Amino acid sequence: MDLAVTSGTPSFNVSNISALGGQAPCCGNSPLNKTSGVFDFADNVSWSRGKHQYKAGGEFLWIRPSTFATSNGRSSFGFTGVFTQNPSARGASGNAIADLLLGDTDTLTTGTVAQNQERGIAYGIYAADQWQVTTNLTLNYGVRYEYGSPFIEVQNRMANFVLDPGPLYGQFIFSGDSRLPRGLVYPDHNNIAPRLGFAYRVPGATNMTVRGSYGIFYAQDEGTGVTNRLTSNPPFFGYGAVTTSSDQLNPTTGFVLSPSASIARPTPISPSSFVLIPTATATLVSWREYFETAYVQQWSLSIQKQLPWDVLAEVNYVGNHGSQLLGLGQGNQPTVLNSTPVNSRRPLATYTIAPVKTVGNWNSSQYEGISAKFEKRFDKGYSFLNSLTYGHAFDLQNPALDLCDTCGVGDTVQDNYNRRANYSSSDNDVRFRYVLTGLVELPFGRGKLFLGQNAVASAVIGGWAVSPVYQYQTGLPFTPGMSFDAANAGT
Repeated sequence: MDLAVTSGTPSFNVSNISALGGQAPCCGNSPLNKTSGVFDFADNVSWSRGKHQYKAGGEFLWIRPSTFATSNGRSSFGFTGVFTQNPSARGASGNAIADLLLGDTDTLTTGTVAQNQERGIAYGIYAADQWQVTTNLTLNYGVRYEYGSPFIEVQNRMANFVLDPGPLYGQFIFSGDSRLPRGLVYPDHNNIAPRLGFAYRVPGATNMTVRGSYGIFYAQDEGTGVTNRLTSNPPFFGYGAVTTSSDQLNPTTGFVLSPSASIARPTPISPSSFVLIPTATATLVSWREYFETAYVQQWSLSIQKQLPWDVLAEVNYVGNHGSQLLGLGQGNQPTVLNSTPVNSRRPLATYTIAPVKTVGNWNSSQYEGISAKFEKRFDKGYSFLNSLTYGHAFDLQNPALDLCDTCGVGDTVQDNYNRRANYSSSDNDVRFRYVLTGLVELPFGRGKLFLGQNAVASAVIGGWAVSPVYQYQTGLPFTPGMSFDAANAGT
C-alpha cells in the first residue's frame, strides 16, 4: 500500500462472491477527506415599466476544492477463475476461489493517494423581460452568459497526456509549461444561453391556459471523479503504480501471491526529473486541449384546464437534449484482439503501455415524455392527486456517472473506437410511472358527522386523516457483465 495509507487492507476481488477487504460502495476511497469552499457573490435588479418587468443580474463564484483520497493506494487483486479454466471450454469451467487459493491474480492495480488543492472561478450574467402583450398572452424572454475557468492546482501538481492532433500529440505536459494554459486546457467562451416562454389564456375556453418554454442551460465542471482529473497524473498521483492484466492462460503474466512476493515501487520524484517511460503501467489521464462546456436544451408544452369541483387537469409534453457532455473512455484500448498480454497490443505503446483515461465532450443524452395529472386541491375534507408519466431516456454513457471513480459495468464504453454503439436506454430510464395519492379527513370529532357531541371521544378520535399512496412504475434497464475479460481487451 501507499505509505500515506495507515489503515485498512488491500482488496481481494473474487468473481461472484463478496470481496475480501472490500468497503461499502459509498466509501471505497476511505479515508476520504474533501472540502469545497465556495465564495458566492450575486446581485439582481428588477424594473417594472408599463407592461414590462425587466430583470438583470450576475453571479461570481470562487471555488476552492481540496482532496485527500486513498483511491488505489490500498492495492487491489482480481481473481476470475481464468487460470483454472479449460482453455477449450472457458465459459463452462474455472473457479475464482480456486485461483485465489493458488494465489494467481488475473489483474493487479496498485497506486498512490490523490492529494491536491484546486482553484477555479465561474461567473454568469443575464437579462430578461416579462411582457404582458395582451390580457391573454404573456411572454418571457431573456439571455444568459456563463463562463467557468478550467481548474488549476495551487502548486501546479497537474499534468496532461495530450492526444489531440497537433504538435503536442503524445507529449506529457506539466502545469506551468508555456505551451498550454496553467489549467492545461483552453476555456470555452461561447456559452450563450437564450430562454423563451409564453402563457396564453385561450379565449372562449373557461379557465384554460397553454404554456410553452425553451431554454439552454450550461453546466459547470462539477462531480468529476477524483481519479479522472488532471491532478491524477504521475508523478503527483500514480507514480510507481502498477496495473497488470494477465493473458488469462499463464499465471506468470499476472501476479502470483506468495509470502515473499512484493510489488516494486520507486521513490517519489520531482516533476522536473520525471520522464514518461513507455514501459510504466501507472494509469494516465488525458483531457482535450479545447474543452467545450456541457449544456442541455430543454423544452415543454402544457395545457391546463380548471374542471368542476375544483379539479385541475394538466397535460404536458417535455423534452431535453444534452450536448457536449463529459464522457470517459479508454484511450489505449487494443485495436487487435488475441490471446497475447494486453499491454503488448496497446496502440500508444510508443508513448506508454499504461491504461489511458480519456475525458472528452463526446457524450450526449435525449429524453422525451408526456405526463398528465388530475389534482383536487383540499376542500370539504379531502384532496387527491392522480398522475402518470410516459417517457424514454437515451444516452451514450450515464451523464450522472460518466466520470465517477468506480462506475459499474453499465457505465463502461465497451469499444472506445465505436462509442455510438453504446447509445441505448439510460440507466435511469423509467418508461412509465403512475401515482395516486390523497388526503381524507375522518368523519369523527367536533363539527363532523360522528361523535361531535362527546368531548372525550372528540378529543381522542377527532382531527385524524388518512393519506393513502399508491405508485407503480416500470423497472430500470440493467447491463449483464461477464466475470472475465472475454475479448482480452483489458476492459
